[in-house]
Amino acid sequence: ASEYLDNLTVIGDYAFQNCTNLRKLTLSEGLQAIRWGGFWDCGLKTVTVPASVREIEPGAFWMSGLATLTSLIEEPFEVSKICNLAACQTALYVPVGSIEKYRVTPDWNLFPEIQEIGTNKVGTVSFVSDSNSDAFFDLQGHRLSDQPQKGLYIQDGKKILK
Repeated sequence: ASEYLDNLTVIGDYAFQNCTNLRKLTLSEGLQAIRWGGFWDCGLKTVTVPASVREIEPGAFWMSGLATLTSLIEEPFEVSKICNLAACQTALYVPVGSIEKYRVTPDWNLFPEIQEIGTNKVGTVSFVSDSNSDAFFDLQGHRLSDQPQKGLYIQDGKKILK
């Protein structure tokens, strides 16, 4: 069945309507269109739309539980009511560099949260390397102030049993 899905170019009207056991879906590159209600009232929680999609008709992802929609489309086009945004708080993830385009394109701009793929709300994270190979760490990654006398520890990336 996978070979047929890989070659799919159009998802027809209500093709997956009421597929309540469908939870996570990554659509294959080459897909060009998702018609009216393609995934109407499904159980999807996360879905990824490939960059090749050029048309998404109303109600394509109309369901109440959709939590994450990832669009790999770099040049968003106008859509209408692709999700039931009133019934869920769907997060939209978009390609890096395209977030402003999504924020001004109807109805993409109605998503309550739009983030670029690979970013999060943590901000900048710094990694500090400890060049002191004599340092010991417990199994939770906490640096020990003294050399351990007994037990299992990590030193220089290796487990040490004392």
